[in-house]
Amino acid sequence: AGLVERGKYVYYKFKHFNTQNRISVSLTKIKGDPDVAIGNNEHPFPTMQNSTWMQSAYGNDKITIHPFDKGFVTGILYVGIFGTIDSSFQLTVKWVEDPPPPPPTPKSALPLSRRGRVSSFIARSPRTPRTPSSSTKMSPSSARSRKDGGGDSILDKSADDNPEQIVEEDGE
Repeated sequence: AGLVERGKYVYYKFKHFNTQNRISVSLTKIKGDPDVAIGNNEHPFPTMQNSTWMQSAYGNDKITIHPFDKGFVTGILYVGIFGTIDSSFQLTVKWVEDPPPPPPTPKSALPLSRRGRVSSFIARSPRTPRTPSSSTKMSPSSARSRKDGGGDSILDKSADDNPEQIVEEDGE
């Protein structure tokens, strides 16, 4: 456990050279109210007023530094712990791998817009056909695009584009 007196700083530094992972800095309060400030090579002695990153919540503090953050650099990062009052703490630094990106959204799941408004759609399996009702604006047997009274194309998608039938429902 580390100790810091009221109104003073204690400093730590750590090296890192990984440009792919996030850096997670956790300051766990044991007693008092310590705060954390982190500096890159521009702030080798970071303070609560002059640092690259800082956290001053009461109790435990956590800062996550992403590789795309503006102040991210490889090499040495500096950690300053400030004692709001006489404090004891545990400082932990971890390198965290980012999870893989989510799979791309299928084209059929993307919303289609109609005159700047988003319409809602219901996709039905060919095994459960829907009988067109008065609220149905497009059925699988309709042409590729339907024209509104003003001549604008409202829907430019047919059932041939996707194995599922696409039925447009009133989105208003």
